[in-house]
Amino acid sequence: MSDKPHLIVDCDGVLLDPVLGFVKWILLHFPEFDVVGVLKSKFGFVEGCIKNFWASDSFATIPMIKASKYPIDYLKHHYKIDVITSCGDDKKIREARIKNLENHFGKNTFNEIYTLPFSSSKKGVYSLYDSETTKVIDDELPNIVDANECDLKGFWMNYHSIFKKLAYNTYDRNLEKKYKTVNWKALLNKFMSEHSK
Repeated sequence: MSDKPHLIVDCDGVLLDPVLGFVKWILLHFPEFDVVGVLKSKFGFVEGCIKNFWASDSFATIPMIKASKYPIDYLKHHYKIDVITSCGDDKKIREARIKNLENHFGKNTFNEIYTLPFSSSKKGVYSLYDSETTKVIDDELPNIVDANECDLKGFWMNYHSIFKKLAYNTYDRNLEKKYKTVNWKALLNKFMSEHSK
């Protein structure tokens, strides 16, 4: 294990589908809600709902992004996989996040799981890694920019969700042009070809 290079993966939008989990939760608690209408509001009112969802028992049962399962099962044999997630760092949220990941991917899949304050930068943790051997997978472009500034190889994951496209702000178009998104299938093919040499 100690000889393996590091692979840093984000959680929400890479391993887990938080938008689907949130939509299921909000429909359960607020069945009359116009979910698409609320998401289009750029998280104005819904921000409080998200915090309640994060603090609920449902936070430990967010659905897995199915396309991530086989790649992670393969990659854990070639990398020490660390998770860095900015979901909140209090004890309850951390325990729920770890439980959620272990239920989907198994207890011995991830080397380290970092839970940072909600929406905080990951750059400080990235700076601790060896730039020669570490790769980063994240669905948020600013995190990929930060990884590259730390001389880590970053891959911008394409999170396929119509709800996320409605809800999140887009990034600067000039910045987006510098980076191409990838999906799990393409990434797995790339990593497999590297390890078959």
